[in-house]
Amino acid sequence: MLLLFGMTALRVSEVVNLRREDIDFSNKKMLIRPDKVYRRERIIIVPDVIMESLNKWNLKRPASDNFFSTLKGDPISPRYVGDLLKKKAAEANIPKTVNSLLLRQRAIVSMIKNGDTTEEIITKTHVNPHVFNRIQTTVNILDL
Repeated sequence: MLLLFGMTALRVSEVVNLRREDIDFSNKKMLIRPDKVYRRERIIIVPDVIMESLNKWNLKRPASDNFFSTLKGDPISPRYVGDLLKKKAAEANIPKTVNSLLLRQRAIVSMIKNGDTTEEIITKTHVNPHVFNRIQTTVNILDL
């Protein structure tokens, strides 16, 4: 689940609301459904490393409406994800605060560095163009 944040720039709400039928394992695609704030659905291409991880979880996950759930099959919340990120960061001895927004922004920086166009990134992530411009300016200034 954490790979999704770091590689696809998905929002917490998009990850916690993901359903099994939203993942096309054979074509390596994922349907991201609209929510209260982001009202358009989109389809993203899922990198192989994430697809492998999703396949493993799919084989052992408990029965649940949501793709990601607790081991008891209960839905997870954004707070649950935040706590999990803090726990994993502490286990990895990362001294900085790690949250889903940081991972989302890092994924966008990676897309910029990989040569994705502005239009491609905004389409993939639904990032606000103003926010994207700030991230891109920072990348250019720091020569990341």
